[in-house]
Amino acid sequence: MTEGKKQTDQGRRGSFFGPILLIVIGVVFLARNLEIITGGGWEILINLWPALLIIAGLDDLFRRRSFAWPVLLIGAGALLLLNNFGPRTIVTWTKILPLWPLILIAFGIDLLFQSRTWWGTMTSILLIVILVGGAVWWIGFQGAVPSGAAYPLQRPLSPEINNAEIQYSLGAGQLIVGDVSASDVLAAGTAFPEKPDQEYSEEESTASYSLEMEFPTFYPNMTQWEMGITAEIPVSLTVDNGAGELFLALEGLALKTLQVEQGVGDIVIRLPEEIEGDVSVDQAVGRIQILVPEDTGIRLHFEKALSRLDVPDGYQLQGNTYTSPGFEGEQEKINIHVEQAVGAIRVQIAD
Repeated sequence: MTEGKKQTDQGRRGSFFGPILLIVIGVVFLARNLEIITGGGWEILINLWPALLIIAGLDDLFRRRSFAWPVLLIGAGALLLLNNFGPRTIVTWTKILPLWPLILIAFGIDLLFQSRTWWGTMTSILLIVILVGGAVWWIGFQGAVPSGAAYPLQRPLSPEINNAEIQYSLGAGQLIVGDVSASDVLAAGTAFPEKPDQEYSEEESTASYSLEMEFPTFYPNMTQWEMGITAEIPVSLTVDNGAGELFLALEGLALKTLQVEQGVGDIVIRLPEEIEGDVSVDQAVGRIQILVPEDTGIRLHFEKALSRLDVPDGYQLQGNTYTSPGFEGEQEKINIHVEQAVGAIRVQIAD
């Protein structure tokens, strides 16, 4: 066989992606059937979705398409697997998202050493390993938000106001919400590292207050808002975030309605015992955790694609709706609507 024929055959080498994927799925279900691992097989596969990145990286390595890019894919898959199965406090979306420039660096390394000489190949692999190793070190040992001066934010509560509509639009980053102790303050807190746009208006007895980051930073780990909201009057709260983390401790508020929308990340919500309207949570990819009061009736309507859903014991399912035990007889009731494409949804009783 001629040298040209060998190169042609190598160029036509089939993909390993499909076979490796079948092997992984088979191993998971075999281990589940033999009770080596616990939990539902499909639930485990959903959490294993980052393995697709690792398989794609291995496929490119086997087919000798490149070196830097496959190693980056493998590293990203390993980090995201750690995000799903490892310590949740170490790997967070606000730490992963700032690493997007690694994609550009990996492409640059591939182009720089595309001659594929022995020296070029080894240098390419070494550089990308150092790159991924540095990213892992940064995620494991650096804080989510660097220290520095934060902008103070405060909006007084007028005596004639008895309802409020509050909206927070981050773009990307971390939002922490709780209650504020001062009775004459509608909302107060800090914003880091940039001051968001603020809008405030009053119509009759209702106040409208919004914070918006018009041009989100490319470094969402450096964006953090920590806000407190008054518990003196009913509040309708709307939160919109592209990517990051939302921690909403709302159990002390007189919450009227709650609407949360997020693209990618983590959402943790603690609900009060009574809500006049509905709770709506919409997320594309990530994790949603909702903590509900023990003595409150809960009706949970969900729409999901590739998501795992966990609810407390005793909840009854009818169609796409769960209801807590004795829902009809409870004096206080909360209607929750959750929509998610890929990830995990968990509803649990608050401690």
